Amino acid sequence: MKHKTYAILLAILLGGLGMHRFYIGQKRKGWWYLAFFWTLIPTIISWFDAARFSSMDYAEFNRRYNLGHELTKKFSDDEVLLAASFEREREQKLLQEIEQLSTKEDVQEYLQQAKERGDYLPRLVYARANAILQDRPWIMSNSLDFDQKIV
Repeated sequence: MKHKTYAILLAILLGGLGMHRFYIGQKRKGWWYLAFFWTLIPTIISWFDAARFSSMDYAEFNRRYNLGHELTKKFSDDEVLLAASFEREREQKLLQEIEQLSTKEDVQEYLQQAKERGDYLPRLVYARANAILQDRPWIMSNSLDFDQKIV
């Protein structure tokens, strides 16, 4: 898993050599930076990269550079990566974690810690946490069985 802070530091300190590009998995761009480092143009571009990384929130950074990191990136289509990376089992596990929290403060703390770690939580988990925080009933069902009573 790539960390935003490391990418920013690499872009500032070793960006002219393209090390930040190698770190985030963009090897082809990294090689271009390395080939032209003597012109100082990659150094200037890397400073802009560092500014862009620092202005990016953690969720966006994770969506761009960590999503599907266990896969070979043959597709750049976000839907393909989302379907492959965030399977239903992980979503259900996170939902169970949210359900086991006893107070609203615990839920708020859970979301804050996830944000600080840079974890990308599925939308359904955020929706459930938001329902808990606002004392709204949970209307999502885990199955498509229409005879099942919704809690």
